[in-house]
Amino acid sequence: MSQGAFYKWRPRYNGIDATELTRLKEQEEENRRLKATSAGLKKSFKALPKATASG
Repeated sequence: MSQGAFYKWRPRYNGIDATELTRLKEQEEENRRLKATSAGLKKSFKALPKATASG
């Protein structure tokens, strides 16, 4: 690990125990999935008027 990465990481994770860190990682993963789902829904809603107008 480079010193730059260490000093960037340190304030964020300093003092967090293993269970808190695990929970944080799970929340970050869930957030990533929700953002991807949201982006997909936004695409669908943008395409909806085009699909209904042609019918």
